[in-house]
Amino acid sequence: MDHEHAPEAIDHADARLATEAVTTDAEWVDTEVALDDCDGYVVVAVDPQTGEVDAHGPYGGLSAVHAAEDMRAVFLREELDDVVVRIVRWHEPQAPSAA
Repeated sequence: MDHEHAPEAIDHADARLATEAVTTDAEWVDTEVALDDCDGYVVVAVDPQTGEVDAHGPYGGLSAVHAAEDMRAVFLREELDDVVVRIVRWHEPQAPSAA
């Protein structure tokens, strides 16, 4: 067996895998951007004890994160640890298309 060429083959394989990983990451980012295409974000709080659901927004991206963090802090201060706070995508209603 010729061992002199084995490291070179491994180097080529590593380079190929690295290139595939970059391509996969780029495709993942494109997919994430497409899925995230929305008009804003809404912060939703759900109280499992009462079944109450409350929504706030719409917000821009980072504003929604800050609003969710503030809401979570209030619930923790009030010892409402079981209230769930989530950020969801918001889409403005589309006008019906003329057919």
